[in-house]
Amino acid sequence: MAITQPKNHFDDTTIEKSEACFTANPNVIINGTSIPIKTSNSTVTLPYPLINLGFPKAATASIRQLFQHSGLKTVHYHDCFYSENPRRKLPCGVCIKRAIETNLPPLSTCGANVSVWGQIDYSGNHNNPAARGKKCYWPQVSALDAIHEEDPRATFLLNFRISPGGLAVCPDGVTLSIALPVVRFFPRVEEGKGQRSSLEERYRAFFCEHVTRVREFVRAHPSHALVEVDIEDEYVGERLASLFEGVDSTRWGQANKNAGVKKIPKT
Repeated sequence: MAITQPKNHFDDTTIEKSEACFTANPNVIINGTSIPIKTSNSTVTLPYPLINLGFPKAATASIRQLFQHSGLKTVHYHDCFYSENPRRKLPCGVCIKRAIETNLPPLSTCGANVSVWGQIDYSGNHNNPAARGKKCYWPQVSALDAIHEEDPRATFLLNFRISPGGLAVCPDGVTLSIALPVVRFFPRVEEGKGQRSSLEERYRAFFCEHVTRVREFVRAHPSHALVEVDIEDEYVGERLASLFEGVDSTRWGQANKNAGVKKIPKT
């Protein structure tokens, strides 16, 4: 992969953690190097599969739509198929968990020849009969090693939903309610002596820990590229189209509208 651009000065290790983990890196991490990308004349083409490691309710359906309507094979949340029973549709998180527990490769088991994984978690609130009674499972939190082992060249995506008023990732509290069961992966959810953190503080901590962990994982495994996008950026379609072959930027749009976005302050 030819890289001709100079290294940019964005470095999330040199700024306040509370700011860095709520700010999408405008560059792309390739071979461990932060590369500035110009959408108009990008010379970088990133490999598939593209795996979204971000959170739900932050344009995951729009990401899937962009690539699907460009003719690429995609999966999103509830439409994975377990290879041993390909007629039975499963939420991707349920399928990936089952594959890992049975020592099967999670990606090829749950989505053969998939180019884009739009949302891989399962939040325990889907009406699919095959998933009833299943606890939430977020592979982007707990199964990065298994994903890396199967495909060490996969490109990772982090989707941010940022607005001037703060972190807007909580339509009607839905994102908070589905994220909190997995906060156990990050035990630092208490602030102050004997004082329990608020729901929003716990979510901010969870979000920040996750973003930090993904960035550190890519630093430790430079065979992966990492793309970060602010989905409220009007040029996000052009940004993704400039980095991936066969993508039509005009296909970007709001695919799953949720009314009423609660904004969570950064600090």
